[in-house]
Amino acid sequence: VKLQVVYPGEEPRLPAELNILHHSAVGRVHTYIMRGSSEEICRRMQITEPVLLEAIPLTLEEIFIYELGGADDAAHKILL
Repeated sequence: VKLQVVYPGEEPRLPAELNILHHSAVGRVHTYIMRGSSEEICRRMQITEPVLLEAIPLTLEEIFIYELGGADDAAHKILL
């Protein structure tokens, strides 16, 4: 699941049970890639009281990197 989240101030501490694979931020917009179901992750993220919480589609590159192993995967060496 890929989420874009905006908080009114500083980023709060996220629930420990979330399986965060990647986090990046540009200004107040935080982008998270997490493992799990979209509904469950969004429900758990609501406790952080975001101004905006939106699930967006993963790119093919992100699917490859985070689901199939990406740069550290043996297939990557074959492709290059």
